[in-house]
Amino acid sequence: MVNRLLRDTAQAPSPRLVGALVAAAIVMASAALFARQVVPAETVRALYAAAIEAYDKKDYPAYLKNMEAAIAQRPVHPTFLRRLAGAYALNRRAADVVGVLRKMATLSLYYNALDDPDFGAVSGDGSVQIAARALEALRSRRIGSSEVAWTIHDRLFVPEGIAYDPATRAFFVSSQFKRKIVRIDSSGAVQDFVTSGRDGLWMVFGIAVDPTRRLLWAVSTAEPVMERYSMVDENATGVFAFDIQTGALSHKYVLPDRSPAHRFDDITVSSTGRVFASDGGSGMVYTVAPGGKSLEVFVPAGTIQGPNGLVTTPDGRWLYVSDYAGFIFRVDMATKAVIRLLTPPDVALYGIDGLTLYKGSLIGVQNGVEPARVVRLDLSTDGTRVSAVHIIDMNQAHVAEPTIGVVAGDTYYYVANSFGALLRRPNSVLANQPLEEPVILKLKIGT
Repeated sequence: MVNRLLRDTAQAPSPRLVGALVAAAIVMASAALFARQVVPAETVRALYAAAIEAYDKKDYPAYLKNMEAAIAQRPVHPTFLRRLAGAYALNRRAADVVGVLRKMATLSLYYNALDDPDFGAVSGDGSVQIAARALEALRSRRIGSSEVAWTIHDRLFVPEGIAYDPATRAFFVSSQFKRKIVRIDSSGAVQDFVTSGRDGLWMVFGIAVDPTRRLLWAVSTAEPVMERYSMVDENATGVFAFDIQTGALSHKYVLPDRSPAHRFDDITVSSTGRVFASDGGSGMVYTVAPGGKSLEVFVPAGTIQGPNGLVTTPDGRWLYVSDYAGFIFRVDMATKAVIRLLTPPDVALYGIDGLTLYKGSLIGVQNGVEPARVVRLDLSTDGTRVSAVHIIDMNQAHVAEPTIGVVAGDTYYYVANSFGALLRRPNSVLANQPLEEPVILKLKIGT
């Protein structure tokens, strides 16, 4: 999906508000490890916007002051770390630049600092050069042993979601641009499961198998970049269910309102047949109850900033949701109570797309950082805390904007190269972009 980390176009607040925000941010920075309290996203955005405003005015001391306040609230935010390092460089504080670059290396967050003009004043410093080279080494640091499972021989496919049916050992892969879903059987043969645009299908993102009711669920949203786009479909968003044996449409739920724009990202189905869909456009999570007639809000806007990956526990008690803004949430499926999981202070969870469960751990594709990677998040026994984070696959040669994965047995399969950013490149023709055929990778994660 599109990177939802803070962008440099944020609107700047008033100077008086900025002063209060900076003071408050510094005070709250002393929170304990694994603290549950989080400063509201609006406050952090305001600090960042003030920093960018100061940067544009070349007021580098003010730029640094606001970036220090922002990083105090989001200590491992990739964009904030890059900006903070640049702010130190512009203020000729080479030792502090080195400290930030070393922190980024520890977090496995790549940044080509020496190519950034902001670093000109310190680029000749030997310590800065050593720290920058350590970051450069991240680009070739291979972790994991994933290998190609299948290739879909269609450069314009632009994949997103993947699902697995244990009964037939078949996989399903969704297409953004082509507006369809293909089935890969146990022999590796690829064929259309739902043809392009059939039953009103728009761009297809997350998909999920309900093995009990023999359904394949899919979330779909219309975007101008999809094949055969029509203004009639503008901002249309819905959930589709297809008979897993025949491909026939079984259910279709479309949101009646198209403003503000909704953007369904991922979908999961619980053991009871309840379906959940994340809406990155509105910040909500929707649900369809078993036998339900319409989509209903399950988690309201303002609770999770950027809901994306979803997975339910086998006992039907909990729904885990990845927030693209860097958090993991757990929702009680009976009461709808939401908590943010406690996390170690030395890990960056920004940009996690797909999410699945494996033996007490969450497995996610983290495509909002560079290098993109697959991570395993070990959960505490009560499921309220991420006790450890492990990179289990990184820098595989075929990876270019990976998206979603699924567990089949003790193997994790994930979409390696979606090229969603190329699909959305302004004023361009998709066929003229440097696309490659979609690859599904497989990674052994257990014995």
